[in-house]
Parts: sequence; structure tokens; C-alpha cells
Amino acid sequence: MRYFESLVIGFLIGCTALLVQVFTSVLCEIIFATPLPLYFSTQETTPVIIRTIFIIAAIEEVLRSVFIMKKFDPRIIQRISSKSLIMHGTLLGCGFMLCEFLLALVNPQYTNAAPYLMMWPLIIHTTVSIFLTYMIYTHYFRKALLLCTVLFAIFYHACANIMIFIFLN
Repeated sequence: MRYFESLVIGFLIGCTALLVQVFTSVLCEIIFATPLPLYFSTQETTPVIIRTIFIIAAIEEVLRSVFIMKKFDPRIIQRISSKSLIMHGTLLGCGFMLCEFLLALVNPQYTNAAPYLMMWPLIIHTTVSIFLTYMIYTHYFRKALLLCTVLFAIFYHACANIMIFIFLN
């Protein structure tokens, strides 16, 4: 797989995650009569915000993990060096962040934020992508470890998003 493909696929996964999040919000509104808030305001309570952040992180990390498992299956592709895995993970995270950056341009909550706060999502997505790419490729046949890897990525992503939310408010 070429490096540019990782960047483009990362962007497409980010767009897909956004669509799944919107669909999940609409589905929650239909079933529970309360939408899943994709943009937070002072009206939401802390448990709603934390639950939503974990759901959003789970959607993003599961989609990212499924892609990585399909593209970096050691039964199909030849041996990849650690450097190449890190490069693919970095570009996958940057592509994913590109989608969120474009979304942030139209969201007033983020456009009024300090520019350095926009670097945190880039760091989060890049580190999670590198971690997932490396762990999934090197431990592909150990399913219990892969499950723990995805759960750790969800927890890391959600905690980092909670810290960003605290800094923004």
C-alpha cells in the first residue's frame, strides 16, 4: 500500500465516522427522544457529555481498526518494516484529522478557540493510528490482545477529547 493511500483512506474513514455519528444521533433521537449531542453547549450535563465522547471515540476507533485489519492483514501482504508501519499510521491519523479540521472550520466552538488547541486532535489521531497500525499488524492472530488494543485506543481517545473539552469551556 502506498503512503498517499493511507492519507486519503484516513480522510475517508474520518468522513465515514462523521456520517455514522450523525446517523447514531438521529437514531438516538428516534428511539430515546433525545439526540446524541454532536456539539456540546452549556445545556448538556456532564454525564451526557462524557457518554457522548466515549460513543464518538468508539465509533472512530472501531472504524479505524476495521480498516487497518483489512489493509494490514499479514496473511495477504508481505512483511512490512516498523518504519513503514509508523509512516502509514501517521498519514492515516493526519488524513483522519483533516476531516475533523474541515469540520472545525464551520463550528464556532472551535474557530474561536486558540490555534494550538487544534494541534491536540492531530496528536491524538496520529498517536492512536500509529499504535493501532503497529499492534494490529504485529499481533494480528492474537484476537484477545487486539480487542484490548482497540479498547485502550477508545479509552485514550475519549480521555484526550474530555481534556480538550475542558480546555475549551
